[in-house]
Amino acid sequence: MGGMEATELIRAYEMHRGLLPTPIIALTAHAMIGDRERCLQAGMDDHITKPLRRGELLNSINNLAGWRAQLAQQHFHHRPPAFMTT
Repeated sequence: MGGMEATELIRAYEMHRGLLPTPIIALTAHAMIGDRERCLQAGMDDHITKPLRRGELLNSINNLAGWRAQLAQQHFHHRPPAFMTT
């Protein structure tokens, strides 16, 4: 299974279960025109080409971690209140 198919399955699972999306970064040797767009269209959150540059990877992780934290906070605030049971 390739990264595109794996991402699509992960996104479908998250959607079905009502889960927040897991950040997915494509790391690929492909740097052709349109590769980034295909990865994003498949549900990936970012695309980094090889050779891997540490700064680029860290920037992507930091950006996605901040985005994920904002999503989690919004998700937490929009959930219906839990009912207390005795």
